[in-house]
Amino acid sequence: MEQCYEYFDCKKSDCDKYKNKDKPCWEYNITSCKSHNDAMNFLCESFDNKIDACELCWYYKHHAKT
Repeated sequence: MEQCYEYFDCKKSDCDKYKNKDKPCWEYNITSCKSHNDAMNFLCESFDNKIDACELCWYYKHHAKT
């Protein structure tokens, strides 16, 4: 499975997921998903629980069920 930072061409190397490949990004408490675009920024700020925002993410939708 391609990594989320590859999928989004993310350059946020300080993100926990960027440094670790042992579990999917939605299992980390802190990621840099807000940097992808305004829509993800809005989603991450709008939900109390990170996974609620993840469930609307294109990467999550594609990879969480596989």
